[in-house]
Amino acid sequence: MGVLSILFCLSGFLSVFTPLPVGISSLLFGRGMAIGLALVASAVFFTIIQKLSSDMTVGNLSFGYFFMLYMIVGVSLSEIIHRKLHPIRGVLWVGGLIIAFIGLCLWGYLASQNLSLHEFVLGHVQEFSKTLEGSLAEVKKTNYEGAQEIETLIKQPEILVNKIITTGPGYFIVGIYALTWINMYLMLLFRRILAPQKAGYSEKSLLKFKVPEKFIFGVILGLVMVVLGGQIGQNVVDLGYFLLMVLGVFYFFHGIGIYLEFLDYVRITGFLRSILIVLTLLTAYQLIALIGVFDMFVNFRKFFKRKNNNN
Repeated sequence: MGVLSILFCLSGFLSVFTPLPVGISSLLFGRGMAIGLALVASAVFFTIIQKLSSDMTVGNLSFGYFFMLYMIVGVSLSEIIHRKLHPIRGVLWVGGLIIAFIGLCLWGYLASQNLSLHEFVLGHVQEFSKTLEGSLAEVKKTNYEGAQEIETLIKQPEILVNKIITTGPGYFIVGIYALTWINMYLMLLFRRILAPQKAGYSEKSLLKFKVPEKFIFGVILGLVMVVLGGQIGQNVVDLGYFLLMVLGVFYFFHGIGIYLEFLDYVRITGFLRSILIVLTLLTAYQLIALIGVFDMFVNFRKFFKRKNNNN
């Protein structure tokens, strides 16, 4: 299981599944096994990145710390299941604690280095620009369409810095909650399949989630800020986008349950179902969130039930 976590973390896109093996180990073999596995896997992971790198830079250390954080996520989510707490509450608590922890670590690092957030991001963007500068001439020879954007980034890094500072927090929160939801869903699914004798919530509990009706006022406020906020200042528009992104996470959780019930309704199962789910998550996640929003007014599930009753 520890090997799987390491492979997931090193694989790029599949790193989102890094907490899953340690969580399943906890559910199947107990908490002690999972904690021991997490510690051993973290030590092995640090050894691997040390062997792969000539020196342990801040970036490499951060990579190792993120692996440890993945292990904590896996153990924490499995503990929610052990204690038979509602999965949605677990996702919200674990995701919120991770966000707060990383935020505090970033704040502590900036304070210790006497840096502002703008200076911190600018330093990393300038380093990235230097790596691009060396290959810009070769990129231009290939007539790559994005060559002009790369050249603009090199000459005006402030543009990217401002974009990261304004949109980065929203994407960060969305990513953390997506990470916790996906792993909680898979842990509950595998627990039901591999250990059906253990009572508790199933993955279907996540799919029955419904956003409180009063959240729609937050959506309306965010839309008003985006559409009309430009008359006040760009900061208002950015805040509106941030609010919509954060609320969109919860409406996505709402909409994905409806989408999976629709797949049940049209009787799509097996490998094709898995492909459709993955493609939808990668390409149409905003549509899923919109389905969650409109369900507040339409209640799509009643159409599925009515059809089933007629059949």
